[in-house]
Amino acid sequence: MSSETTPVAHRQLRRAVGALCTSGELSSRLEQAHRALADVDAEHHLPQSLRHRFDELLADIAYGADDLGEALRRMSTPDREHLADRIVSMFDEALRHVGMEG
Repeated sequence: MSSETTPVAHRQLRRAVGALCTSGELSSRLEQAHRALADVDAEHHLPQSLRHRFDELLADIAYGADDLGEALRRMSTPDREHLADRIVSMFDEALRHVGMEG
């Protein structure tokens, strides 16, 4: 278990935010972001204070569907925009917990 944001989490969160900054439909960009976030093991890569929020974020992106792309397309535009904001916010918060390498 980590008390800091590990390099793995930092890299994958950065990739997720990068996916949101590309061109294309927001649902496609969220799907790419979700793929990056899925490589983060919250228990091992994030501090305790972020784990629950991170797990909720992944679940909310998936929207309980077997087909992620379809789930994201079914969401309203405001809901997709809110998810994108939450990903950026999670990255910002995770940066506050990155350990300083000596």
